[in-house]
Amino acid sequence: MGSGLLMETLQGDSGVLHTFARVSRGPGGTRVVDSCGAGACDVDVIKLRTKALDVGAVSAEIIAPSYTPTALELAKEYGIRLKSSTTRPRRKSPPRRSGRTG
Repeated sequence: MGSGLLMETLQGDSGVLHTFARVSRGPGGTRVVDSCGAGACDVDVIKLRTKALDVGAVSAEIIAPSYTPTALELAKEYGIRLKSSTTRPRRKSPPRRSGRTG
């Protein structure tokens, strides 16, 4: 995981240091986000769940351009949000008309 973003590290209850793409802390608890430059698979979802449980995160999210069917199923079961990192291509504007006829 990781896509060249500035990463943040948290120490889990196990003593292991875990790296995330983003960490936010608020009154509701810690939220963690991981990113995958390529498509995310089941192993990526399991890794994030394990890290999130160890640091006591209240929510977890993965950002990736695509997900395998197994990753989608596991994320749903584990309550991990999935977000697409693909950007939609901009629609081309129709050619301008000059306003003159004939």
